[in-house]
Parts: sequence; structure tokens; C-alpha cells
Amino acid sequence: MNPPLKKTMRALLTVIAVCFLLGGGCSKKIVNDSTGGLSIIISSRLTSSQAPEQYGDILLTITGPEIDVPLDFELTLVNGYIYGEIQVPIGRERFFDLRVYDTLGTLIYRGQTMVDIETDGPMELDISLTPQVPMLRLSPHFIRSAQGTFVKIDVLVYNIFRLNRIDLDLLYEYYQLYPKKVDLNQNADSTIEMEYIRSSGFSLSIWNNESNGTIVDDSGFGRLATITFYTYVPGTSLEEVNLDIRPLFLLRNNGDSIPVSSIHNDMTTIELFNIFDYMVAYWRMNDNADDIVLDISGNHLNGTASGTSLVKGAIGTARSFNGVSDYIEIPDNNVLDLSDGITMSFWVKIGKNEADATLLCKSIGLTEINYMVEYTRSGVSGGDILYFRFGSAAGNRYEVPVDFRDNAWHHVAVAHQFGDPETIACVVDGKAVGGEWSSGGTTWATSTNTSPLYLGRRSGDVPNYFKGTLDEVFLLNTALDPETLVQLYYGPTAKIIVP
Repeated sequence: MNPPLKKTMRALLTVIAVCFLLGGGCSKKIVNDSTGGLSIIISSRLTSSQAPEQYGDILLTITGPEIDVPLDFELTLVNGYIYGEIQVPIGRERFFDLRVYDTLGTLIYRGQTMVDIETDGPMELDISLTPQVPMLRLSPHFIRSAQGTFVKIDVLVYNIFRLNRIDLDLLYEYYQLYPKKVDLNQNADSTIEMEYIRSSGFSLSIWNNESNGTIVDDSGFGRLATITFYTYVPGTSLEEVNLDIRPLFLLRNNGDSIPVSSIHNDMTTIELFNIFDYMVAYWRMNDNADDIVLDISGNHLNGTASGTSLVKGAIGTARSFNGVSDYIEIPDNNVLDLSDGITMSFWVKIGKNEADATLLCKSIGLTEINYMVEYTRSGVSGGDILYFRFGSAAGNRYEVPVDFRDNAWHHVAVAHQFGDPETIACVVDGKAVGGEWSSGGTTWATSTNTSPLYLGRRSGDVPNYFKGTLDEVFLLNTALDPETLVQLYYGPTAKIIVP
């Protein structure tokens, strides 16, 4: 669920949002209703808003102790989302049974779960939908990704027993996606071939080299291949790409062909957003003047360099800081006050024996911190720690172990939805790095302020100057997902966000 919708749902006192995901559940908070039941709003993405025609009835049945007659609810599909409002009696062992039918009345997806609906606190509800018919589909069912990044799609089959070979088409608008590679996920006895279809996608053939071998397990399931796509940057704010998968030929390991008409197929939708729509500032450090640090985001948040020197960077040129008096100051601007979500990305190079320092800071001293990134030496492990701070004097501090002081370039991307500690994500050199909240209340809000934004020092009387080099620094006013953060490194950055 995206942050604005999540915030809206939390504000409702007598409703919840329940996610039903193909192949995985999404937990949300249940809020009690004073009437003795629970009023629930269900809103979950099932398909593309352009492709609802294959779905018919969507039914939810709730049973359990003291529920004499099963409660049946008919849900609807609105713009690709399952939607409905239901009333659930409070009590133990409430059994939820969700079924999705096609237009002919065939049950194609089903998900079940049991939970206790109680009155004295929040609970969680997960339902995972799995195919109930022979099916060829793509996973995940829905992806939201930045334009100019990579996305990975799995080709899956369900309930197709003793499958030896499959030929299929994967169709989409050719100008939006480019297949970078196709990886076979089966054993060494399998083979894959790929052939492009002009202007509309490509064909795949996957088979087991042994005539009596299979490419599925005993349940008829097979994760056949993973396709990596590069997404183009069309320049528009939002692009929705529908990937349609269609079976052409199927063969069992006894030589019998499988009628294509007996196979259901389900598409994937990729929503590609333009990262510039969320851009606060982007300082590439490719400047002609020694003291002007240009922001190319369009928000005109140019900085002024006090000292620093232009040197060879990770991409183009970079700014070198002397650790004594060098810094970059960006004047305060309302655009820099980030109170909802944040993504920070930069390249950094630090010498082997350099001191602890501040890389980026928007704060009034250490009492009102909007956002800050620093690194220090751990007193426990002796290794380096990169930490992200925000909030009041006590502050919120998220620590990540790193190994930076090696005089080499490293890419860092940090994203967080303020107020929700579970959204924190950090990627270093293209790999997600786990950390921990080491201080403060992680659900606290950040502290916007009137201080300038500094690169290479803190604000206030203890500047904590940085000695090293910074390049390609940018800020977004949204928290990107971890997968997209990874792409900021592999792009590289210049290819991802510069149209």
C-alpha cells in the first residue's frame, strides 16, 4: 500500500484495509468498532485497471463459533482493485474463505485464513490467493517501479502435471520494456530458447531434455524462468505496462499434448513512475564554477561551496572536502522540509584513517533534526557505522554497519517513511544492508526547521567536518522501495534519473 493511502486508512477509526496478494499476504491493523462487530473495508490490487474482463464473482465467506449461518459477502472489482465493506462479529476462530471466479463461474483463485477477532487491541489478517486451475502466470502480479530501472518477472505454472515442454508468448508494448536477460530456473536437464516478436514482445520455449522428464514438481508447479527487464524513460509522469502471457503449445512427458484452451493465463501490471516527480534536489557536482553547486532538479536549490575542490568523481566530477573547513550550504527552502517520506542517495569516498564526520545535515544543532547522515567508529565492534538521524534532542537513530574508510567509491541509498519504523531501508553498493534502531522512539515525527541544508558538516558550533569526496547527491520526498534503491547503484544513477 502506498504511503498516502496507508496514512488515510490509519485515520479511519472503525475500518481496516486487508491486502489479498497473489502468492503473499500483507498485514494491516484492525481497529475495533464499538457496535460489537468489526466494520471492514477491503481494498487490494488484483489486476490491471485495463484488464478486468477475465474475472467474475469475488466472494468472501466467514464462519466460526457462534456464527450459526455462514456470512457471505460479494466483493467487487473497481479499477483493478478488490473492494468491499463487511461486518465481522467479534469472537475467536473466525475463518475467512476468499474465492475469485472467472466469467464462466470457474474457481480460479482461493485463499483462506483463521484469526481471532478481539476487542482489546490491534490484530493482523493475512490471506494469500493461490491458483486453483491449470494456469500460466507471471509474478509478481503488480509492480511499482521507477522509470529507467530494472524489474524482474517470474514465469510460473500451476496445476499442470507431468509437463515436459511449454511454448509461450509474452506480449507488451515494446517501447516501454527491454528484456535484458532470461534466466532458466529449472535443473540442468532443461533448456530455454527465446525469439523476439517484432514490436510486441517475445516467445519462450522451455523443455526438459529427457523425453520422460518434467519441468514441474509433483503438484504441477514450476518456477520456469526469471526475466529481467530494463524500463525505458518516456518522460511522462506515470506509465502502466501490461505484460500478457499466452500459452502456445504444451506437452506432457508421456507425449500427450495439453489443449491450450484448458490453461488459464494471468497478466502482470508494471506501474512505472517518473522519479523526477518526487525529486527535491539533485547535485551532480559536475559544476564549472568553484563555489556554485548546481541543483538540476528544477527546484533551483543551488548550493554555495565554502572551500572544496572539483576532482574526478564516481560519475563525472565530484567535490572533495578537506575535513577542516570545507562544506556546501544550501539555503533553507520549504521544499527541503521533508515530513512524510525521504530518499537520500549519494556516492562517497573516504580515506583509510579519516575521522568520524557528517555527510549531510538539515538540523538546528542536535535539537531539531529533519534528517542527517553521519558515520562513526563502533565502540563495540571497532567497525564503521553509518547512521540516519531525525527528530528532537533524543532523536531517532538508525545504525547500519559499513566498511567505508578504504579510499574507494561507495554508493549509499537510504529511504524512510517518517513515523513507520518498518519502512526504513538502506542499500550500500547495490546490496540491502540490515541495521537497527539504536535510540529514540522510532514512531516519532521528524523535526522540520529553518536551518540550511549542509553537505560535509553539521549545523551549529560542533561542525563535525567531513574529509573525503561526495558525488551525485540527491533527495526525494518519497520513500523508495528497497528494490528500487538497489537500482540506483546498478543504473548507474546518471542513467536512471536524468531524462
